[in-house]
Order: sequence, then structure tokens, then C-alpha cells
Amino acid sequence: MEIVIFNLLNKFKGEIRIKNSKYEKTKGKKNKVIIIALFLVLIVVLLGPIGFGEKMMKIMYSKKYENLVVIYSEKYQVDSDLIFALIKAESNFNSSAVSGKGAKGLMQLMEETAKDVSKKTDLKIEPDEIGEKLLQADVNIELGTKYISILLEKYNNTAIALTAYNAGIGTVDNWIEKGVIKKDGEFLFEDYLPQTKEQKASSMTSLPYGLKLSNRLPNVKIKDYKLTFVDALNDKSYFVKGEKFKVADFVLDKKIKLSTIGQVVLDNNIVSNFDLKINNKIMPNVQLDDLVFPKAVKVEEEQEKTTVKMPFDIIDVFNSINENGLHADVTTNVKTSGTLKSPNLKGVIDVNALTVTVNGKKLPESYANLKFKGNKTDIDSIFFTSDDENEKTQIIGNIHSGKNPAIDLTLRSNAKFNNMIRLIDSIAKSFDRNDFDTLSAKGGIDADFNINSDMKKVSSTGYLKINPSSLTYGLYNVVIDNITADIDLMNNNIDIKKAGFSILGHPLKLSGTIENNSNTDLKLTADKLPIKGLLVAFGQAAILKDNDIKNGTLSLNTIIKGKLKELKPEIIANVNTLDILNKPADVRLLLSDAVIKLICEAKTFSGDIDVNSLVLKNATASITAPKTKIVMDSKDINIKNSYILVNNSRVDFSGLVKNYLNDKLNINISAKGNVASADIMAFVPSDLRAMFPYAGKLPIELVVKGDSKIQDICFKLTANPTNYIKFADIDLLKNKTTKLHTDIRLAGDTLSFTDSGLWAGSQSIATLEGGISKLYSNPKLNLIISVPHQISFPIWGLNNSNISVKGDAAIVGDMLNPQVKGALNFSDISSKDLDFELKDMTANLNGDILNGSANAKKFKFGGLEASDISSKISLKNYNNLYLSDLSATSFGGKVNGKISYGISDSSIGVEMNGSGINSTDAINGAIGIKNALTGTLGFGAKLVMQGVTDREIMNSMKGNVNFTIDDGRFMGIGRLENLVTAQNIASNSILKAAISSLSTFSTVQESDKFKNITGNITLANGNANITSIKVAGPLMSYYVKGTYYLLPNSATLTILGRLDSKVVSCMGVLGELSADKLLSYIPKFGAMTSKFLKQLTADPANENTELIPALTNGSTNYKDFKVIFNGPVESSSSVRNFKWLSTCDTTQMNVKKDLENAKEAVKNNINNRVENAKNTAQNVKNNVNTIVDNQKAKVETAKKDFAQTKADLEKAKENRAQSQENLKNLFNNALKNSQHKVNTSTPKEATTSTSAEATTKE
Repeated sequence: MEIVIFNLLNKFKGEIRIKNSKYEKTKGKKNKVIIIALFLVLIVVLLGPIGFGEKMMKIMYSKKYENLVVIYSEKYQVDSDLIFALIKAESNFNSSAVSGKGAKGLMQLMEETAKDVSKKTDLKIEPDEIGEKLLQADVNIELGTKYISILLEKYNNTAIALTAYNAGIGTVDNWIEKGVIKKDGEFLFEDYLPQTKEQKASSMTSLPYGLKLSNRLPNVKIKDYKLTFVDALNDKSYFVKGEKFKVADFVLDKKIKLSTIGQVVLDNNIVSNFDLKINNKIMPNVQLDDLVFPKAVKVEEEQEKTTVKMPFDIIDVFNSINENGLHADVTTNVKTSGTLKSPNLKGVIDVNALTVTVNGKKLPESYANLKFKGNKTDIDSIFFTSDDENEKTQIIGNIHSGKNPAIDLTLRSNAKFNNMIRLIDSIAKSFDRNDFDTLSAKGGIDADFNINSDMKKVSSTGYLKINPSSLTYGLYNVVIDNITADIDLMNNNIDIKKAGFSILGHPLKLSGTIENNSNTDLKLTADKLPIKGLLVAFGQAAILKDNDIKNGTLSLNTIIKGKLKELKPEIIANVNTLDILNKPADVRLLLSDAVIKLICEAKTFSGDIDVNSLVLKNATASITAPKTKIVMDSKDINIKNSYILVNNSRVDFSGLVKNYLNDKLNINISAKGNVASADIMAFVPSDLRAMFPYAGKLPIELVVKGDSKIQDICFKLTANPTNYIKFADIDLLKNKTTKLHTDIRLAGDTLSFTDSGLWAGSQSIATLEGGISKLYSNPKLNLIISVPHQISFPIWGLNNSNISVKGDAAIVGDMLNPQVKGALNFSDISSKDLDFELKDMTANLNGDILNGSANAKKFKFGGLEASDISSKISLKNYNNLYLSDLSATSFGGKVNGKISYGISDSSIGVEMNGSGINSTDAINGAIGIKNALTGTLGFGAKLVMQGVTDREIMNSMKGNVNFTIDDGRFMGIGRLENLVTAQNIASNSILKAAISSLSTFSTVQESDKFKNITGNITLANGNANITSIKVAGPLMSYYVKGTYYLLPNSATLTILGRLDSKVVSCMGVLGELSADKLLSYIPKFGAMTSKFLKQLTADPANENTELIPALTNGSTNYKDFKVIFNGPVESSSSVRNFKWLSTCDTTQMNVKKDLENAKEAVKNNINNRVENAKNTAQNVKNNVNTIVDNQKAKVETAKKDFAQTKADLEKAKENRAQSQENLKNLFNNALKNSQHKVNTSTPKEATTSTSAEATTKE
């Protein structure tokens, strides 16, 4: 059997192939497809957690497809890594690839499949075009991504979906039915390996009638195998090959036997020969039935699969092993029994030919042979630390553990410390660890001794010497110097003449003797030894990664006396001026001093610990233990009258722990105090503190009681109207004494809650029941939280806001990913300041953390309104909130889509679609423009944004919006009158006059109607880039392109439009209806205006007029125009320029009739006004006659007014006659001027006749 894993991206990714296996069962197409699917599964599922290598992906994979993959994987909610892997596997990034069976393009789609999938996208592809379109990368990737998304949704399993992608849905469904592939997507090797009749008979596939799966698993035998890792990036291959692989006697919770022989070969270098035989009886306490059919709560909704990042990358490890020249041959024949805490081993582990390259030189081959027999371990080893074969360390002997410990050990070494470090560093680097890069040393060891002791007698001979040496750890700036040792082991007596080291001049010293009869007299002293260096000296440097030890010293005076089996250490330790900063938590530990005095005897301790000024503090708060005394004797630990300060509030605590060294343990510790609310709030970040009102002091009580098996913890906190912290201003708590109380019982690894909750007086506000099991291993929750009565409280951080809710929820399962079931009823969620409200919402929860569905009757946000809202809700990783399958009724239409929200970074994603919407109401609600237009609106939007304020959200908004509006009419915007009020027209009085009466023409009014509007807008960097807006109407169409700036509400737009000639004919001078002829009769103004009219036209060849939609009435008699808009959207002065792009033929129009109709309309208007004036005068006269007897004065006034009115009428007649005379003179003057232009040879009579005719026509 051969398994090949390709690493394409310097990460564990690739494919799996099975061939030439004696036990291979699958054949033909089925085998091929399953193998391809397994290849894809390994790429995406099995090896994905180790990392996909995104940076290398961008280098290796064609960049021109990267954007397409990202766009369509987001659109159809498929992992982009999966799409990249599919493209690599199917076509190797060849967009024109065509398989022998006709599969085309990057993801190798068959035409029939593509036809079906395209119907489920917004692509408009004709059936006869599909073959050609599949060779277009964007079309192929979108269809392929949509297809795999359909399969993932159908099977809810990546492995099966990938199998179906290659074999087809029908084939895979058939395989599932026949059991070739399991319903959960598992494809197990043992399913395809032969079983004995006994095994077949005992195998179980289901659990009918309460039966359970057996823990006895089938035996596996493989004649030969090869597991290959291909590093395509570096063009190298690594493999493990072997034979006689056997797994037998496998009982999951009891035992397993495993044996094999083989080699590990890295880039053609054999780095290990192995011969393994293991008979293991230390197994985890698990049941196969529980693994296959877990009893935990299952949720029907799709669960997010979390990936666990491995601590190393296998390909990187192989590379490092190869580069460092690490080699070792391993032989094992081991039997294990006992428990994990107390294992028993029998057999041998031999490591031979162990070598590594150090500083470019390969070390001689070392070895280590271990033999295990019960509690005895025999050791025979030699380790070379230099390329000089004379520098080595030899360890020979045996060690006994257990109740009767013993040692017989010989050590011979002349190793240099720096060579030892470099050897360890090379081995560590082989496993991608660089912890020892900055560690160096000077000096070495000179030792040749033997120790033989059963802890009753000591036999020894030889010596151990270390001349003054030093060790430097550059990473942590620690130097340990004056490392010395002079130990004489001759004559069965161990005489430690001197041993120790110093840090910054402060020494640690060990001296004393261990005699032949095991009498021990040792002394260990330290004088203000820096704790930071001490940690490095004793191999605990890893603590320094997260903890910056700024100060702190240890002084030590320890005397160790007695027999080896019954040593009696007397310890006096002083810790002074400790200052440690925990960097991840930004918490500082300060200790003035602590004195520890302990006497250890057999299994008991006595003494006391005095702690002075222990402080834990962050930037805003602190907890201080000014003085604490703990007294220990052989039985009890007594905490006497101690206290802590929470900032400035005192909490006293005391207690007794009896029989702390045996099974009769008894705990009784209590704490009590009044903590100022301000001191508690100091632990809340300053930017959030103002959100929570607080006042007074809060009484706190804590009691801990119990024994070694069960501990009961009771916590109580009380608040009242003058002493409180309002984390939530709950209405039912107002003006009442509030109690937060919990009774906690800790029994073994189970924590349970009783009598826990929040009360207002005697009324229960919220309760907590249940507990937590497996507290110390894998915590499992089983909690019920209930809010029986509706409570109302403001939304944190929002004034004039409210949440009203009641309900209950059960929280069960894994602590980090619990299942939550229950129902919450929100009658109101609102904020007056934000003009937001959500009414009558019910959330039904059933899934991980926060998963379920919600329904609400009403939603309002500003002018946006919706009703009958429903959505699925889910919270992933406690940070990402998703609303999916969202639907609602809004402005008479339907909207649906999904929304995501990132809690930690305020990121928002929106994908929404709408149809059948009243555009008048929707535009007014969305942007506040009343009566903008009519019509039926449909839209699609896909946007991402981030921030809290309007400015942050608008500046970060990215995505696109497309929309259509059908069968409508422009009202407040988009009308012809809006477009022609350009600055270049308004600056000319004649043209301005020409457009002032446009609205009186019914034809112009009809131009407001449109058949449809289509638009596409892309948003980025606070701008809406209008890719295209097209308006198509019977009398007017236009195309808009440009940029709308969101925050200043301004725009820069170019509009290319088209007007039917019927509309043009109503535009007078601006429409250029024989303008040169009409205006040439007016001197000066006529010539200037004619010239200006020519400046209103532009060469249409310079503009892409093909973008303008055709007039929907089918007319080909039209005139095109161009408008430049630049400035505030709501300002008419922003229309900068209007130009014609073409001329139109108006000769077919009855212009004369239209003008006569207009003239008749004006005449009728004047006559109507005169008639109205006459009627008014007659009414006044009649009124005067009827009230003459009562109001003579008013009659006289009326007569005068009447007379004045009559005089005004006479004056008006005179003015009219004068105006006629002036017009006549103007005409005669114009006639005389024109006669001067006539050829003098023309007979006078002819000229007069011509002029007369002209006069008559005029």
C-alpha cells in the first residue's frame, strides 16, 4: 500500500493514492473517484489545521485568479482554500484545459452540469453558449464554486461533497446506500481490509434494541506500505516505508499490539531504520460506542468546524531533520502495564547510530540502550558532544524506582558545556525549536565516578569536578558565572567540598557530606540571588516569555540532615522586593518581602509563612494583602486574622485547614467586608466606567467549608437604593434591596449551584441551577438560567434606550462550545436617540453558544421600516454574529438575505435582496428625499463595513449595489427641468426664458415617465462609484456615470441623455428650432445668442452615445445631450453644463400649429383675466347699492376706487396703443435696415412689394 501526500505550499497539503495493496477492495471508476476525493479531503480537511500557507499560495498560484476565487467564495460562502485546492487538482490553473470526457476549464465542469448550475446563479447564459463560456475563467470559477456549495449543503460533509464533485450526485447517493461511503463521510481503511469470519460476525453497524458497539476492533495486517510526503516547493520528497505492519489484539480501553519494520528516508537520505514491537496495556478509559454514537446533545443545524493548529509543521520538521543531519536507528520490544501514573515496562528500547551535524561537522555515532524490568531500568549509553571522538559522556548502570528506590550508576564525561548546548540546539532545531539560539557557555565537566546505594547504604568511588565556568542566555540577558564543583566520591563517602554558582555577584552554595551509612549533612545557602537568573539556572526560562521579572531576590539558608530515606530539611527562605509584570494580562505582582520557615519531617510540615505587602495591580485597580500570616504544624494550617484591600476597601478573612496531609481534611475559611462600589468599578476599563452608575458600599460575604471530597462555597452580595452598582438598570430592582446569592458545592470534579440567583426583596429576578462536571479535565456544563418575569433595562452605552425580556435557557455540553436551548421573548428593544426599535421578538435557541431562529413583528431604524421579520441566528467563536435566511416585509415589498457582525472589531457584512418595493416610500425612508420618484423597486446589495459612528461606517464601506425600478415617473429628481437648469444656460437670459415655461407643455411633462431604471454602484473609501445607471423611457432616456461622495452628500457625474424630437420641439430657442433665422432679426442680441447656441453643441463622435438606452417608444427621431454635474446633490447650481450631442429634424412637426395653439392659449388667458376684473367691479357696485343706507362713507370710497380703476383702464389702453406704435416703429426701422441690404439694381416697386409681403406675413 502506498500513500502519497503532496506538500504544495510548504504546508501539509496534498493528495492520497492507494495502489498495489494486497488488500485493495475498490476497483475501476469507483476506486479512482474515491481516491481523488480522498486527495481533496486531505488537502482541505485532514491537513488543513496545520496551515494552508496563504503567502506561499499567492506566490505559487496564479495571481490573476486570486480575486475571482475570493469574490465567488465569499458570494457562495465556500472556503477559498477549498476552491484553490480544487483548481489545482482539477486543471492545475489551466483555464483552457479540456479532459478526455469533455470537462472544461479550471474546475473541470461538464457542460450539462454547468447548464443546471447556471440556472441557480444570476448569470444569463444561453444553452448553446455554455461550452464557450466554460473556457472563461470568471464564469467557470463562479459556476464551479456554486456547484461545490450546492454539494456541501446537500451532504453537509466535505468528504462526500468532493466525492460527488468528481463522481456525480447519483453515483455517490448509490454508494451511500450500499455503504461504500458512510453517511458521515468516513472512508476507513478497515472497511477495505479483510476480516476473519469471527470479526465479521461480531461487527455492528447500528444500535437496535439497546445494543452497544464492542471495544474489540479488527486485526490489521499490511504486507508492505509507503507513506510519501512531497515538498513541491523545494522539489523534495520524504517517505516512510516498511513491511509486516500489524495491529492485533486491539481492545480500545484495554490493550493493543503493534509491530512493523521499515525506514524513514528524507531526500534520498536514510535517517532512521526502525524495528518496532509494542504490547501496550495502558489505554484510555473510553468506549467505542460513545465515540461512534456520542451521548452529548446533538444539534441539527450545521456546526462550524473549528481547526486546531498543530504545534509544528511536518514538512518543516522533515526539512530541519534533513538539514541538521539527524540520524537514529530505533529498535523496541516493549510491554507496558499498570497505569499512566504508575507504569510498568518490560523489554528494550535501543537507539543506535545516533548522530547530528553541529557547526557543519557530523558528530560520531552515539547510542542509548535501555532495558526495562518492572521498576528497574538498565542504562548503557555513550553520547559524543564534539567531532573529536575523545570528548564524550558515558552513562552505565541501573535505577530502581517505587517503594524501594536504589541506584547503581557510573558516569564518565569530559564534555564542554558549549558543545553540549550546541548538540541540544541542533536536535531542537530538527523539530523546529529555536529556544537555544542565544544560549552559550564556557568551561566543561570532568567526571569519573560510581554511586551505588539502596538509600540505606552508600558505596561510591571517583570524582566530579567543574572548573569555574559560565553560562550566558542572551535572549533574557542573564549571565550565570562562577559555576564550580569539587565533589570527592572516594572511599564510599560523598564529600561535596564546594558546588554552586553566582548571578551578578550573588552566590548559591552547596556543601556537606553523605556517608557510607547514608547519614546526610548538607547545607544550601543563597545570598540575595536574582530570581530571574535562578529560573534560567534551573531550566525554567520559559516562564520569562510571558513574565518580565524586573526585580526580586531569594536568600536561602537550608540545612538537610538525616538518613537518605528520612531526610529532615530545615528551610529558611527570604523573598525580597519582587516585581513581576505578566505581559499578556498587563498585571503586576509586587511583594515587599516574605519569610518562609519550614521544618519537613517524614510526611509532615511545620512552620509559618509571613507575607508583607503583597500587591496585584493593573493600570486602574489593585488588590493588596498588607500582612498575612499562615501557621502550619504537623496537622493544621491556620490563617490568622488577615485581610486584603480591594483598592481602599477592607475584606477580613481567616480560617483553618485541619488534617491537610491526610484523608480527614477539613476546611473552614470565611471572608467578610464592605467594599466601596468605586473600588469595584476601578477594575472596569475607564472608557466603560461611565456607563454604569454606582454609589455607596456593598456588603460581601464568602464562606468555604468542606473536606477532601466535597467543598461548599457560599457567596453573598447585597445592594440597596443607596449602595449599588448598576451594570443593568433593571426596572424591578429600583428602590429595592437587591441580593446576589449563590451556594456552590464542589464534589470531586463536579461543581453544582443551588439557591443561586438575583433577588429584589423576596421576588426572584433571575435564577441559576445545575452545575459543571469534569471540572479539572474537560469541563461539561449543565446549567439552567431563568428570568421568570419580564425585566427592562437600558442598553449599555445608549441613553434613552430599553430592552424588555423574559425567558429561560439551558446551557449544556463543552464549556468552550456549549449547547444552548431555550426561548427568550423581547417585547421591546429600542433607542430613541438612534430612532431604532424592534418589537415583539422571540428568539428560539438550539445549538452551539447562540444558535437558533428569531421572529419579530416590527423593525424601525430612522426612516427604514420592516415587519414580519424572521431569521436564523448564530454566534461563532463568541465573536461573530450571523443572521441568515433573513426575510421581512418592507415598504410593500419583500427583502431577504443575511447579515454578519464582528463583536470585537465592529465589522459588518450585509448581503440583501429586495423586490416589489414602493420606491417613493423606500427612498424617503432611506435617504429622506420625499416624492423623489414612483415605481417598483428591486435591489441586490453585498457590502462590508466597520465602525461604530456614521463616519467610520461610511468611510469603511465596501461592496456593490445593483437595483431596478420599473414603470415609474420622476417627481422631485431626474426630470428634464432638473437637467437643463445648468449654469451655462442660466447665464443667458434668452435661454433661461426659453426653459422657464417648459413645465407648461404636456409633452415635457410626459418625459418624466420611464419604463425602467437599472443601476450598479460600487462602494469604497467613503465613495459610491456609479458604474452605470440607465434610465429608459418613451420620451427621455439617459446614462449616468460618476462618483457620489457619501459624507459631504455631493457628487461628480456625467450624464449622457436622449430626447424625443417631440420634447425638443417644445424647448424653443434651446431646442434650436431654426434659431439662426428667428434670432437674426434681433440686432446684437441675436448674433450673440446664435453664437452662444453653437457653444451648446459638441461633437457626438467624442462621446460614447451607444451607452444611452433606446427610447422605449421606438422613435429614431431624437436629439442627444450631455450634462455635467459637480457639487452638492440637493443644489440646482451643481448642474454645471448642458450640451447637445446631435441635431434633430423637426420639419415633420407642426410647429406653426403648436405656436398658434400657444398664442391662442395666451390670448384666452388675458381675456379670462379681463372678464374676471369686470365681474369683480360689478360685484363691488352691487354691494355698494345694498349697504348704501348704512355705510355711506364706504360707498364714497368705493366710488373713488371705481373711478381710479376706470382711469387705470384708460391709461392701460393708452399704454397699449403706445406699445403698438413702438412695435410698428421698430418694425419699420428693421424694414429700412433690411432695404439697405437689397441690391440697388432691384426696382423700387419690387422692393416695396417684397417688404409689404413680409409685413403681411409677420
